[in-house]
Amino acid sequence: MKTLYILFLSTIPFISFSQNRGYKVQLAPKVYLLGSVGEFNPYRHKIDTCLAAGQQYICKIDGQSFYGIDQGLELPQTELFSLTIQIDGKKIPLNVSGMFNSTFGGGLSAGKFSLQRKGNAYYLESFFSDGAGTYIAKWKVENGKAERVLISNDERHFSQ
Repeated sequence: MKTLYILFLSTIPFISFSQNRGYKVQLAPKVYLLGSVGEFNPYRHKIDTCLAAGQQYICKIDGQSFYGIDQGLELPQTELFSLTIQIDGKKIPLNVSGMFNSTFGGGLSAGKFSLQRKGNAYYLESFFSDGAGTYIAKWKVENGKAERVLISNDERHFSQ
């Protein structure tokens, strides 16, 4: 029985990992967004808690700030595993570290993204929310490289 229990526990990370879904969204002619979203697996992450005003809450995931959940002890339900912009067939990975609960259904849709081109640079913006823990992310894509220039849950950034 003990062996069966250990075998079950050792497969949990793989069960969650197998639940990933891939998405391809067209943003403009010859510009696509490729993404992978899946279930959040707490066994694949280091979760740090803090104490403030007598209340314990999750303050870091994998040693860094995170987005997609409100302050408390509730874990994210989903995780944005990858996001890649494809321009004229060239794939450029985007930084998605710390991005959880991206949408209510866990998927990606063109309506959540805004793409602007200024000269040789593309500016990609997205609004993420599953109903709580709303946040915005912006990337600058230029010369085959991408830089996340903003990630914030501050409402001041939502209308910019």
